[in-house]
Amino acid sequence: MHTHNMTIKSLTYFLIFIISFLSLNAYSQSMIVYDEDRNIDIEFKYNTYESDNSLPNLFINELSTSQSRMRSFFKYSISAKVKNQLIKEGNTYNLKIRIDSISVDGNFDFRGFNFQKAVLPAQLYYSYNIYENNSKTLQERKIYLNIFYSEPYIIDSSFTDISDTKSFTITNEKLNYVYNKEQKDVFNKSIEYIKQYYNDGKSIEEINNNIVKLNPDNIDKIILESIDIKYISKKFNKIKLPIYQEQLSLQETDPAGIYKNYTTTKFRIDSLYKLYITRFKVLDSLYYAKGMQYKNDSNTIKSIEYFDKSIDFSPEYLPSLYELAYYEYNNEEYFNSESYLNRILLITSKYNDANVLALRNYNAMLQQGIELNRQERYTEGLRLLEHAKKFCTTNMHVMQCDSIQDISIEQAQAGIYKSYISIAGASMRRGRFDMTESYLESATKYQQKFSHAIKSNSEAERVYTLLITQYLRLSIEAANNYNNRQANNYINHADSLANAHSLDEALSFVEQTKIQIKDKDYNKSVATAENIKNIELIEKNQYSNVQIEEISPVQIAKNSYELYIRKGDEYDKHELYSKAYAQYKEAENIANDYDLKEDKDLDYKIHKNARFAIIENLNTASLHAWASRFKSADNILNNTLVEIKENKLEEDTFIIRKIKHLRIEILKKADSKQSIVFNNKMQKARKSIDFNDFINMKLYCDSAITIGENSYQIPLNIGYPRTLLLKYSKEIEYQILVESIKQQLDSNNYKTAIEDYNISITEYKSLNNSIDKFTLKDFAKYANNSIVFDYTITTAIDSNKTELAFDIWKLAIETGSIIDDKTAELCMLSLADIDHNNYPNSNSKALYNNRFGKTKAFKKYKKYYYKGLKK
Repeated sequence: MHTHNMTIKSLTYFLIFIISFLSLNAYSQSMIVYDEDRNIDIEFKYNTYESDNSLPNLFINELSTSQSRMRSFFKYSISAKVKNQLIKEGNTYNLKIRIDSISVDGNFDFRGFNFQKAVLPAQLYYSYNIYENNSKTLQERKIYLNIFYSEPYIIDSSFTDISDTKSFTITNEKLNYVYNKEQKDVFNKSIEYIKQYYNDGKSIEEINNNIVKLNPDNIDKIILESIDIKYISKKFNKIKLPIYQEQLSLQETDPAGIYKNYTTTKFRIDSLYKLYITRFKVLDSLYYAKGMQYKNDSNTIKSIEYFDKSIDFSPEYLPSLYELAYYEYNNEEYFNSESYLNRILLITSKYNDANVLALRNYNAMLQQGIELNRQERYTEGLRLLEHAKKFCTTNMHVMQCDSIQDISIEQAQAGIYKSYISIAGASMRRGRFDMTESYLESATKYQQKFSHAIKSNSEAERVYTLLITQYLRLSIEAANNYNNRQANNYINHADSLANAHSLDEALSFVEQTKIQIKDKDYNKSVATAENIKNIELIEKNQYSNVQIEEISPVQIAKNSYELYIRKGDEYDKHELYSKAYAQYKEAENIANDYDLKEDKDLDYKIHKNARFAIIENLNTASLHAWASRFKSADNILNNTLVEIKENKLEEDTFIIRKIKHLRIEILKKADSKQSIVFNNKMQKARKSIDFNDFINMKLYCDSAITIGENSYQIPLNIGYPRTLLLKYSKEIEYQILVESIKQQLDSNNYKTAIEDYNISITEYKSLNNSIDKFTLKDFAKYANNSIVFDYTITTAIDSNKTELAFDIWKLAIETGSIIDDKTAELCMLSLADIDHNNYPNSNSKALYNNRFGKTKAFKKYKKYYYKGLKK
């Protein structure tokens, strides 16, 4: 601080002379005894010699804690041009001080931020002392100045000489300043803003680096590997640059270029997010492309994985469905291939590759079924052949069923029937008559069910007759052994079988046997039995080979045509219009392919049944819409529109009204139903949050999002569940991890469970919300295993939580688990250390009894406890 002492020796003598003169000539004229112009200034800078409590020093120290070179940027000064004039009038002295100008020099800009308002003092004052030389009396005066004045101004300062002649001196002239609390608060607030501003600048740099790593050109890879731009966006949105722009007057640019970087980053994030969302909508095709890449690299397992992901995301994505169907076809898994192909054909009949593969798959199933028949594997063959028939019948718009199909099915059915007979004969030869009856009963029922394929049940009847003769033989043997009760049981059972199956020859044998047993003519009975035994046994190989009659293709076509017409007529008679229509269309296709003479009424039959079938389909679609099966209703409607066009029913007024009504119904009910279901899911999600059940919350939110995405025509707020998933992502991850730990424990994978538990400890620390922690004790209790008990006790001791370790040890004892000796020793030593510190004057025995009581489980480790007390 600049200080100036004004000591004027010549003025002093002059004043003494004037005062003496005036005392003799009182109240003579006024006299200027002193007149001087001077500049007085004050400079603000960091001064190590000044107290740190002076406000400029405090300001600079505040900044220099975060900006080490701050002191060198701070330099400020205020100068005042002052004119002093001392006038004597009688015995009164008047000091006139004229302030001609006050100037502010320098500024306080740091990195573009102007702290002038904060640093300029609240008040400035000019101070001086009037010193009476004779009496050594000192008077201090202060004149408060306006820093930002507009005109010069004069201040009068008067004092009176009431004693003898005296001399005076004006001393210690200087400028000084005053700061108030409000200024300091403003300054400190600015400091905080500037610190945070630059910290956020560093965060933006980090975010930019992350965006560069993402590389928008590789957005497909980002999505496939589940790197989510939303997390980067969330971190960016926490930055408060718009607030700083207002608080620090940044405008569009700023000294460090941070705000410009901020706006650029925001644009990049928004662009990347839009690109992300755009590509996410076609995630099915991205997964498909990835799958094809692996397929081309001969990595079949990975390719199938990505095709599966594709249809998980979009169940109707045709290229992936086709690739999976083709894969199954190549592996001769025709049922699986058929399943995928059916899904494709239900969606469209215009996917040419799928249509070609469907025909190939059908023919493969048919040929394999025929081959299985040849190998006498009739059950497998029939299953395959019936699948093939159902497949081609359902998709007649794509393929034509081969006429050999039904013949092969009948061959398989006949073969299964003969297999029952063969097994029945073999069981009878082993004396298992109960099994023989069971297989014969199955054979009979099977023949009745498929009588069109198995014209006669004669084979079963022949074996029944032979079985009855076996019962009669047993009856005769029992009678010969005087066991009449058993004899009667056998003969009665034989009689029952013969009557049940109307076996005349067998009934005759039964009657003869009854008479002979009754007459006690055992020798004759035995002879009769021997004659019965000579009846031919049925061997399996008698029925295994069935010759297929050679028929010309044209004859096969005619037979098939007539069969379809007959079936169509039968369905038509029972008002099963859809089935009748399908049969008639097949008949028409065969007639066209083989140039056959058609039934003259076929066109009429097709048109009539098509109309009724279409109306039936529309009614079914309405029913599906009423049951909220909107997707199914849409599919039926779309397929029906194709049928309408093919059968030239576009002008049918009744059908047009039906379609219009159905569309209105689908839209209306879809809106209300989906909204109700969506809102219900979100209510459950919010309730799950209330109970800190974030796993179920995720399930409800995922379900709500799926509903919203599948109901694009309804304005459902799917942004809300997405926001919840983002907000509670860490809680979800933590709870899923805990569930995974429990599953590992249930599967006895203790090593993995321990590794995951260590991860969960770190995960829990990062949680923003307080949810229940899966504690070390919870972990031990759930595991109930010695390995985990050892781990949790050791971990607790290492964390200086010995009492927790002791609680877990007691829990282990209660459950009968054995603790490792080293772990027990470590726990005992730690417990002893605690008890000794808590009760330094107690003896060892008292401490032991106080800690462990009479529990016998701890006695084994007593020596370690005492050892710890000695330490």
